[in-house]
Amino acid sequence: MATKAGTSAARLALAAMLLAMLAGELWPRGVVAEDICADPRNKTFNCQFDSFGPAPGGSVPKGWWPFVISGAPAFDQASDTPKPPSLRIWSDGGTFVAGIYQVVRGITPGATYEAFIGWAVFASSGDRMGRVIGIDPRGGTDPTASSIVWSPEVWEKKRSNPELRVRAVAEADSLTVFVRVDHPASYGADQAFLDAVTLVQDDSVPIAPPASATATETSTPVPEPTTVEPTAVVETPTAALPTTLSDGAIASPGTATPSVTATGTPTVALTPTPSPSPTGTAAATPTVTAVPVTPTHTAPAIVYRLVETPLATGSVDLPKRLSAASVSAPPGNRADWRLFAGGVAIIIGASAWWGAKHLRGRRLGGGKTL
Repeated sequence: MATKAGTSAARLALAAMLLAMLAGELWPRGVVAEDICADPRNKTFNCQFDSFGPAPGGSVPKGWWPFVISGAPAFDQASDTPKPPSLRIWSDGGTFVAGIYQVVRGITPGATYEAFIGWAVFASSGDRMGRVIGIDPRGGTDPTASSIVWSPEVWEKKRSNPELRVRAVAEADSLTVFVRVDHPASYGADQAFLDAVTLVQDDSVPIAPPASATATETSTPVPEPTTVEPTAVVETPTAALPTTLSDGAIASPGTATPSVTATGTPTVALTPTPSPSPTGTAAATPTVTAVPVTPTHTAPAIVYRLVETPLATGSVDLPKRLSAASVSAPPGNRADWRLFAGGVAIIIGASAWWGAKHLRGRRLGGGKTL
């Protein structure tokens, strides 16, 4: 009986040792010792994958979304994790590149964030399957976007992967955490297990202002309007010398009255012309209206002079006619002036004849008037 009891105890001890070794192989000490999802700074929802919901291709942790870049893998719930459940992405006889993502809101632009996955292992007859974690600082959901910052990719078959962490500076008020699995060769039933994805802000790094293009407003100075002073035009009369007639009479020349007329009141018009990339230009365009100068002329003075010749005794001579130089008349009215001069000559001749007759009668009649 004692021998049987000893044998049973030895078997139990051996079984306990095997279980301990198996536990050490499956669950790394670091993961067992620390629950990274318990960090109060963590910003991911359902970090520990405690609950699942339906999704294309199967089911995924709530708050996360599946993506498939190539292949046709399945998504479902598994127990291969220190704290079940975990997410299993797998295929039986096919290759794939697929994963999950979550958009995290309430992010501070310019702050530095770090994403980390605590459990990313695989089970396959092959020895290579890539696992990587990434952050899109712009909050996009395209797993192939060039804006995603990726961690180093781990291909080895191991349980602890501390290098699966990445840091990025947020460029918006949200960012996206991606976890991707790359299975390039099939060995039958090939499975990847994921769990415990966190995102925390690194408070030791100062918040940097987000990079953005600052538009610099360029203004074009508006020129001052130019005022055009009115210009006075003065008509300067030309003084004519007095004309001396042949018999000594003087004809006064006409006098022109100068007229001063302003050329016009300037009108200043500003026409601003706005521009795209926005530039305005103002142009002053004075408008001057010319007013013709109309000088006022005074008609030249016409001087008439009667020339009287003394009469000789015993003879009667008609007085001389007005010489042509005695009359300054416009050339266009010569016929009228000739008629006028003829009438004057007749009157003068009649007066002279009457005077001569009267004088002769007095002489013949002894001083009596005939």
